[in-house]
Amino acid sequence: MKEIQEVRNAIKTYEMYPRLDAFKEKDLLKAHGVMMQALVDDASRYRRGGVGVFGEKGVVHLAPPADRVPMLMGDLFEYYDAITASTNAGQSGPFIDFMLNEIYKTLKSHQGEPLYDKLHDKVPNKIPNKVPNKLRNEFPDITDSTWDVFMLLNTTHTATAEEIAAALGISSRMVRKHIATLKGAGIIVRVGSNKTGHWQVINKEDEEKSIQL
Repeated sequence: MKEIQEVRNAIKTYEMYPRLDAFKEKDLLKAHGVMMQALVDDASRYRRGGVGVFGEKGVVHLAPPADRVPMLMGDLFEYYDAITASTNAGQSGPFIDFMLNEIYKTLKSHQGEPLYDKLHDKVPNKIPNKVPNKLRNEFPDITDSTWDVFMLLNTTHTATAEEIAAALGISSRMVRKHIATLKGAGIIVRVGSNKTGHWQVINKEDEEKSIQL
């Protein structure tokens, strides 16, 4: 009887397809209600219990908790809406915007404490007044942005290029460019490999201060 009911439900659901919008959540639930009529208690509703895939050795896949399903399904239709918008526009811009926004939200949700709070420090508002005049006079072509990076290297011993980029609101590529300028001017030198080494900031009295990058 169960198999007969499944076939009947399937036929009714297929007949509904011309009247359903595959990109509307309410229509998905409507189709589910017909497909699973008299077969499950939650027909036309999202599940209220846990489910998983089991094999000979136990759990193969454990699905997300039931209370997260509505949110996850909503996100899925947000995803399909972006694909549809790109299709209608004939270009990938809407989908790219969607994915970048999702990446941004994910990064924000996993963001730790700000770099300055973690280091109990702040980048001075007026970097030129903090960099020794003798050093600035010796390298007049070095920009304030490069000196900003220098100050962080000089005061935050464990900052990475990515952390410096986040702190200054610039890209890590620009941070590395500023570091290359400082290195070329002989203000800093690299000790060790790119992966495990560190930078040393050299003062004019030939005293070196190790800065881990």
